[in-house]
Amino acid sequence: MNWEEQLIEACTETDGTIHPHTDHVLTGAKWMREQLRTNEAVERVARAIARLDPDEEWPNENIIDDEYRDECHETARAAITALLGDN
Repeated sequence: MNWEEQLIEACTETDGTIHPHTDHVLTGAKWMREQLRTNEAVERVARAIARLDPDEEWPNENIIDDEYRDECHETARAAITALLGDN
């Protein structure tokens, strides 16, 4: 069951009717998922993976540092996708 289906199920009253504000909740949930896929969100997750403080710069002394940063970003995108799914 995808996120939208789960949300609709959670917004369904015991008598089977869907709550009248479900469409607003769905719109908000979609917006939040989109925000969690932005470059800013990916950067935050990548920095957490690398255990960098918020104000700490990425190491950038050689090509290995660039590869490490890129790998952290790829891992961050994979983690976000694992949590949110493909849609």
